[in-house]
Amino acid sequence: MLSYATEFPITSTCRTESFIEAVRFWLLHSPHTNFVAEDLQNVPSSGPWSKEKRNERFDALLFTDADEEAAAIKHSKIDGEINWETTAVFSTNSKNAWVSVRTSRESNHPATRLPPAKKPRLIRTLLDRLGGASDGQLTVAGQAYLLTNNEIGLAANLIIGEAGCHLPVVYISCGFNGKHIIDVNSIAHDLAGMAHVVSEPNRPFSQRLQIEVNSENVYGGAIGIYWPNGQGRRSFFLNQAVKDAKIIKREVTEEIRTALLNRRPMVRCTWSSVEEALSRLTYNALGSVLNKDSQARGYVIQV
Repeated sequence: MLSYATEFPITSTCRTESFIEAVRFWLLHSPHTNFVAEDLQNVPSSGPWSKEKRNERFDALLFTDADEEAAAIKHSKIDGEINWETTAVFSTNSKNAWVSVRTSRESNHPATRLPPAKKPRLIRTLLDRLGGASDGQLTVAGQAYLLTNNEIGLAANLIIGEAGCHLPVVYISCGFNGKHIIDVNSIAHDLAGMAHVVSEPNRPFSQRLQIEVNSENVYGGAIGIYWPNGQGRRSFFLNQAVKDAKIIKREVTEEIRTALLNRRPMVRCTWSSVEEALSRLTYNALGSVLNKDSQARGYVIQV
């Protein structure tokens, strides 16, 4: 059962070596792995590679061409009756670089209860070690973006879905008392790599924004999730039924997690895309060898 899925842009100067090193750091600092540093030292710069140790397996695919690089890793482990699997993919070209992370857990026995889904530490590790990059008009980060009084235009673009963001935007409005109902940086930390968290500075800002977006903005302390390209909004606020801000934070986080599970992944950020790139590279290399051999024999074939 898929439990987490996300993809986000990282610093465009990153290469496969940086990605593999970040993954190695994540795995070796996990209290749940059997691998040690020596087990993961010989990952090649191109092609498939794997390592097994007791109930644990690490697979890697790496691809390098003149115009692009890609790498994918898959870490799987059997712990009692539960199979855990984490897949991460890195893709870079002349324009940008992206990473994706997907985790799943499955039971080998129908009576085994799966543990609650938890955000994989790998997301934070990749963001910290590789650095978030521009996602439309925002930058992927682990802190909230604090709007200033002169950023009405940016706020409006975020609300109506014209900011060019791939990640959803969690917009935290200012309450009637001039405060936010939750700690904006705390929820930004929880949603790092999954959503942008943006907070408005004051009530007058909210009132001006209301005019710009035809009242599509949340206000009065409410929190809104805005999806890319204006694909809808979900609002959360304190009321008679929900009086605890901790519940609001948990509901927002779960809404983001669930929605990302149902979103189709970017093609370039999948395991199969790296497999296809490697197959294409092998095919082209084989064709080149065959053509050279054919030319030496006095005729040309097309592969």
